[in-house]
Amino acid sequence: MIDYDKLVSELSENVRAAVASSGYCSISEFCKAKGLHQSSVTRIASGKRIPTLKSLVEIANAAGVSFASLMGPEAF
Repeated sequence: MIDYDKLVSELSENVRAAVASSGYCSISEFCKAKGLHQSSVTRIASGKRIPTLKSLVEIANAAGVSFASLMGPEAF
């Protein structure tokens, strides 16, 4: 069974890690460079917003990581 709270926590952690590993100093810098909405990515990274599938794909593509790496093992 999937633990929803753990999934959201893991997802936000993985988004922060993907942004950090992409070489940008901040979410703001990352979003500006990649054309993403900073408020959306910040809220996803803090666990305050549940992202759409489209948002996750955009973040994964922008960060150069796989969709699965954002979701983490709890989702699969």
